[in-house]
Parts: sequence; structure tokens; C-alpha cells
Amino acid sequence: MNPYEIIQSHFNTSQEISSRLLDYFKAETLEKGEMHTSIGQNHCKLSFVLSGYLRVYRQDLKHEVTQWVSSPGEIICDLNAILFDAPARWNIEALSNVELLSLSQSDYFKMQQSIKEWPSIEKAFMAKCFISIEERVYQLISQPAADRYQFLVENRPDLIQHIPQQYLASMIGMSAETFSRMRKKSVS
Repeated sequence: MNPYEIIQSHFNTSQEISSRLLDYFKAETLEKGEMHTSIGQNHCKLSFVLSGYLRVYRQDLKHEVTQWVSSPGEIICDLNAILFDAPARWNIEALSNVELLSLSQSDYFKMQQSIKEWPSIEKAFMAKCFISIEERVYQLISQPAADRYQFLVENRPDLIQHIPQQYLASMIGMSAETFSRMRKKSVS
């Protein structure tokens, strides 16, 4: 997808408004291992992934939890940080070389002031984000591990090929060992 199509598809806006929104976004690249966002960081950004993969995670004393892996065409940000000007709660790391279309926090606030349609666009966009999160939570608490694995295989096959299995296992709420067993079973 090109930058214009990404803006239009995520914000569901007309050509004119999409072009105006796109003026606030900047092209950005990250090398594998580089951080998009670090816990505690201020002045975060909202980005659309043009190519590559980024992992959203947090680590405590006992273990590391991968909350999400974003792939081309998806959004990546710490919503709490950008919306409420709060320190970031998540680390976001490039798992490969990545091309992004990014909106800085300061430009996010400028856009709110200069695009009169933004409040309704933002509301619809946040609703889409919230619905997506609701679906993920439902899957994690209601479906057995085998079903969560199968959903990943069917709906995100690119992740199976490109992302280390310990990150994927964590993302769908299972141990790396269980994930490995299911992967072996599905290949046989």
C-alpha cells in the first residue's frame, strides 16, 4: 500500500481530507533492533507500517510479554502516550528493517487544531482500535491454545514465516514449548 492508501483506509476519509492528513505524516526508517518507542519515553508517535515488522512488548523481572507484532499496512503506537501526553508504557522494537509513515505527537496535536473534521475522524479511528483490542482479548480468554494458534496461521501467515516463535507464542498467550509442539503437529 502506498502512504495515501494507508491514510485513507485507516481513517476512512475522502481524498481531500486524506491528502490534508498525509501532510502531517513523515517517512521514517528503522534498522532491525532499533526502537520506535521505549518505556518511559515522552513525545511518542503514531506510525503506519509500510514494510517490515515491529514488536510491542514489556519486560518485568520474571518474563517478557509480547503484546503485538505489527506488519505492513498496520498501525503502531502506544495509544496512551500519544493521546494523553503520558510516558510510554510499551517498548516498540523493529524486528526487521522497517519503513514507516509517522505522525509526531506535536503534529498530532497540530492536526487536531487545523483539521476541523479531525474530532469525528479520530473518534471513528479510536473505535476501530478499541474493537480490534476487544476481539484480541476475547480470543485470548475464550479460545483454547490450539484455536489461537490456528487463527494465527490462517490470518497472519506472514508472521509465522518472519517472526521468532517465542514472540508469537507470547502474543497469543502460550509458552514457546506449546507453540513449538503445535507448529510441529501442523507441519506433519
